[in-house]
Amino acid sequence: MDNIVPDFTLFIDFDPKVAVQRTREKEQANNKSFFCSDPDLYYMQRAANGYHELFKNRKDVITLDGTHTPQELAQQAAKIIDKWLLKNNVYEQ
Repeated sequence: MDNIVPDFTLFIDFDPKVAVQRTREKEQANNKSFFCSDPDLYYMQRAANGYHELFKNRKDVITLDGTHTPQELAQQAAKIIDKWLLKNNVYEQ
């Protein structure tokens, strides 16, 4: 199991301010919390910086623009995955 690595990784690069706003809006709409405490800008900035550091030298990472809507991101991700599946003969179109 230690030798298993992904063929690629999709990274949604997000603006911490937008992430805080979206999280709070979703929590209010669903009347539940997704975090143990209120997500603040400092927390989201640290998370963003951590992901940037983690992925900065990886050639297998495909970055998506997190300012797009969740629906747009899902469509972009589906296109990337379909393209990879076709390229690697996992299925035919």
